[in-house]
Amino acid sequence: MEVWNPGKLPNTLTLDSLRYDHPSVPRNPLIAEALYLTRYIERVGSGTQTMIELCKDAELPEPQFEHRDGFFVVTLWRDWLTDKVIAELGLNERQKRAVVYLKTKGFITNTEYQTLLGTSRATTKRDLEGLATKRIIRLVGSGRGSHYELLKKRHINGSNGSKRGPSENGS
Repeated sequence: MEVWNPGKLPNTLTLDSLRYDHPSVPRNPLIAEALYLTRYIERVGSGTQTMIELCKDAELPEPQFEHRDGFFVVTLWRDWLTDKVIAELGLNERQKRAVVYLKTKGFITNTEYQTLLGTSRATTKRDLEGLATKRIIRLVGSGRGSHYELLKKRHINGSNGSKRGPSENGS
């Protein structure tokens, strides 16, 4: 889901600074004050960090902040495995079908993969290992009771905990 707002961030803020403590620079201070007094907003300067934390809590990718065509755009993901992401991963048709199955069922065994897709053991192993290498699924257990689970999130937008704020890295 994308939320578009006309205009750009104030010059004192960068897209990266939205991830850390930053001053609030409301476009219209009177509206911001009214929203605060009526408790529609908690405190100024905390909304983007709250969105990031809520996404992490829900095991979703962090929101993406960007400037696009004169607008400030926030992208939120309900499911990190969007059609666009799947297309960019270079999966074969069997793997794409398995992802659809996994989205519904949540896990798949080697036997289920072979039956669902009509593949040999060697092809099944190669396909599933390929999905695991691309961090789409993970192997759970070993032996007869083992299965593959769909990972809940993936680092897709340059955030998801890979960057550290200025207060965390000594800057």
